[in-house]
Amino acid sequence: MEEKRIERTITPDWLEVREIRQLVCDELSYLAPDIQDAAAMASAELLENAIKHGASIPSPLISYALVHSAREVRVETRNAVASEDVARALREKIGRIAKCGDRQGLHVRRLEQMLADCNARAKLGLLRVAFEAGFELRYSHANEFVTITAARKPSS
Repeated sequence: MEEKRIERTITPDWLEVREIRQLVCDELSYLAPDIQDAAAMASAELLENAIKHGASIPSPLISYALVHSAREVRVETRNAVASEDVARALREKIGRIAKCGDRQGLHVRRLEQMLADCNARAKLGLLRVAFEAGFELRYSHANEFVTITAARKPSS
């Protein structure tokens, strides 16, 4: 199967996240259900992060892409970022996840922190994409926009 790319520009609206989840499941119906679920979850988590942490200037719109073939499933989001500090924090978090050899342990430690502090914000989205869904995360930043890419092989 040749690579297929589906792109959408969405507004920061929670209903659109649900529509993208359905689009992913429909589009990946030829793959195993666990891959469909993982890609739908990765899409939702990346979009939710873009909605929660994105900036409305220079643009409130979020670019979303699902790219898939027999070799790879890839999810991409691109959104404006409020500041260099926000971009740096995101880059550092993705870097820590990428370098961590024990993603399960990282995930468990975050859950323990949340249990110890009932006022803590979850901040589990990227960990879920990496650990639960098995995607590798990449980050790029240019001209007030960040792009987060999550990729995995359909068989892994």
